Amino acid sequence: MQIIWENVARIVEVSDMEIAGAMRAIYEDTHNVAEGAAAAALAGALKEKDENLGKRIGIILTGGNVDADVFARVLSGRTVL
Repeated sequence: MQIIWENVARIVEVSDMEIAGAMRAIYEDTHNVAEGAAAAALAGALKEKDENLGKRIGIILTGGNVDADVFARVLSGRTVL
């Protein structure tokens, strides 16, 4: 926690629904599979899209370890996570 307090300017809180939306966007736009934790950074960037307008940002995509049934439900929109 000390490293976070010393080096992070702010933290963006996102909901399960926003994370599921980011998982769908990653798959639909890039055909990559992202687990919820991996999609959280994109969910945060999308939540602050107005603040990010015109800026170049980078998001690291890691972790494709998502259960196939859960991922299918997320992609279909039947569940948030």
